[in-house]
Amino acid sequence: MQRQTTNMREAVSVQKRVAVALYKLCSSAEDRTVANLFDLGRSTVNTIYRELCDIVVEALEDQWIRMLAADEMTHHIREFYAVTGFPQAVGALDGCHFPVSPPKENAIDYYNYKAWYSVILLALVDHKYRFRYINVGSPGRCHDAHVYHSSSLPSIVTGPTFRSPTISLNSSVVPPLLLCDQAFPLTPNLIEPFPGSSKNSAEKEFNYQLSRSKRIVENAFGRLKARFRFVMKRMECEVTNVAVIIRACCVLNNICEHFNDSVSQQWINEADMQNGLYEQPHHTTAMQVGCGRDVRDALVQYFQQHRDS
Repeated sequence: MQRQTTNMREAVSVQKRVAVALYKLCSSAEDRTVANLFDLGRSTVNTIYRELCDIVVEALEDQWIRMLAADEMTHHIREFYAVTGFPQAVGALDGCHFPVSPPKENAIDYYNYKAWYSVILLALVDHKYRFRYINVGSPGRCHDAHVYHSSSLPSIVTGPTFRSPTISLNSSVVPPLLLCDQAFPLTPNLIEPFPGSSKNSAEKEFNYQLSRSKRIVENAFGRLKARFRFVMKRMECEVTNVAVIIRACCVLNNICEHFNDSVSQQWINEADMQNGLYEQPHHTTAMQVGCGRDVRDALVQYFQQHRDS
């Protein structure tokens, strides 16, 4: 981000450029406010923060947003269980919509069924609120299941990384699991709740345990928005730039989580209030693959036995 001083203008230092970009991303302030605060032009502010986002994604994304390796599975299963009490889970999966100004030529594609324009962040989160996989930029009209199947995540989840370690629960082999909602298919590795109409007490208990454990990904989205308020308001830039901005914020969020940077409850409360302006769309699907139902039934019995013991 270094710039050279010329006869026409004095270069903005790297330190100031980083400060400008972070202030822009971490606040919901208007361009005019940020420009006045740093004694810069509005166009300069916009150039600076977009440049920082490009650099963060290019230089740091592969290092700081990294899918679990096969030799890390046992450790993460143990750690996720310690936090949630859910066996064999390594993370939680969900989608989150972010408000945008859509391109005029295909604005309808970005109009979600909650009646606002958005792009989708599909994210896999671990027990420490760190993003382990992200897919950003699908139009808000898309179903979460479509975003999932269009991403590279299915090939990862069905590949060798998620085949072990396994455990046996009530005669069923249970591989490493990702917890999700009914927007995603039920597979041996993706575990979703039973439909809300279920009257079975064991299924209700399972749904409670799954919902409580899956809250990790919802909390991760909340922490991301609390830190980086800019992504919560309608981003007045090209959709391609929006994707880079969200990716950069996910990287920076992971760095914060790695160094145990705290998120104050006041930030979260303020983010929740602002988030209420844009109600999140939710989808369901009836898709089931392979022995996903057998794995879920085994987990139902597991929680039933532990509740009765």
